[in-house]
Amino acid sequence: MIVLTVVLGVASGNGGYLGIIIKTILFFICAFIAGFVIYKVFKWYDNRHPRTHRIPIYALGIAFIFAYAAEKFFGIADITGAYIAGIVFCSLNDATYMESKIDINSYMIFSPIFFASIGLKTDLSGLNSTLILFAICFVIIGCLSKIIGCTGIALPLGFNKHEALQIGFGMMVRGEVALIVAQKGLSVGIVDSQYFASVILLIIISSMIVPVLLKKSFAKSA
Repeated sequence: MIVLTVVLGVASGNGGYLGIIIKTILFFICAFIAGFVIYKVFKWYDNRHPRTHRIPIYALGIAFIFAYAAEKFFGIADITGAYIAGIVFCSLNDATYMESKIDINSYMIFSPIFFASIGLKTDLSGLNSTLILFAICFVIIGCLSKIIGCTGIALPLGFNKHEALQIGFGMMVRGEVALIVAQKGLSVGIVDSQYFASVILLIIISSMIVPVLLKKSFAKSA
């Protein structure tokens, strides 16, 4: 996320690398101070009114505020602010309860709107043999890089070859974060719309392949 923030900040004209890094550091300092205060307030309120509907509503509002402040005042990716808000709330006693309530809004409202907007921005009009070849190579490299990278990291950490390969298979899938990164790149002009379909294809294929590979790898373990 830090790399995404720096690249998007420079591409959008919000300053050079040094300026973006300084803004990022300032954001994390401010987020740490604000997050600590918010955590104490929510912890006090959670102890007095456990498992009430107001807690996830307030938490969702804070996440929106963090996301808005990150992009508006510090010029970094809004997903970073929302992520920090999630870290603030994850240690509360009612964190699981909050997650269950916010999940309902997620799959009923936010996710459909998000994926519909992604579909509307996908351009297939200029699809040709060159782009198809690029998409195929993009998918292959995207999948293999996750397997090789995650497997290679797991081996020195004490996992055997088969377990490390299972970790590589599990980490191969791409999802919403890849879409968000691609969408951000599209909005600031780093990613051309004709290459956006390749990201969609990578997400679809990796999501279909991973369950099959994991099932076979764990079946061999059993």
